Amino acid sequence: MLAHRVVWLALVVSACGTPAVVEPSPSTVAPASVAAATPRPSLDGHPLSELLPTSITGVETKVTDLEPVNRNSPRVFLKVIARLGETPDDGEVALAFIPQSTVYAVRVDGASGMDILIAYLDERGYRADESPPTESVGGKAATRLGSAGGVFLYATEDLFFYVNCTDDQRAADLLQLLP
Repeated sequence: MLAHRVVWLALVVSACGTPAVVEPSPSTVAPASVAAATPRPSLDGHPLSELLPTSITGVETKVTDLEPVNRNSPRVFLKVIARLGETPDDGEVALAFIPQSTVYAVRVDGASGMDILIAYLDERGYRADESPPTESVGGKAATRLGSAGGVFLYATEDLFFYVNCTDDQRAADLLQLLP
């Protein structure tokens, strides 16, 4: 039960845009929705979770595909899909996490990764003239969110990634693993 609360809290905090990392206890087991998820075919015929790292800094990740309307999927991604003029069936969300590191992948039918990133920033209340800075992190051009270390947005081709880690080095390690 504690594992469910910890993961739920981490997802809620991430959805609210507050850069925070909730570290599950090492003795907890991932909730059934994460540990035993059956990936649905994605927009390209393969589960989106296949693009997420299976380990981060040598620690095996918990990886799952989430339905955008599922209570474990941050509501902000459902709102981003709608902002792009699509329905939940046109979007997909996947999650990989270990203690101190979380990454979400989002894909929306017909949208580029940059379209999704811009829609995410719009949904979070950023104006075009005040967009967060982009910098090179882990060899990727990533957008830093907030002043806390380790929270970045990354877009490539038709994919958008939300990375939330305890510090910039951990985020760089994780970003290196992304496509």
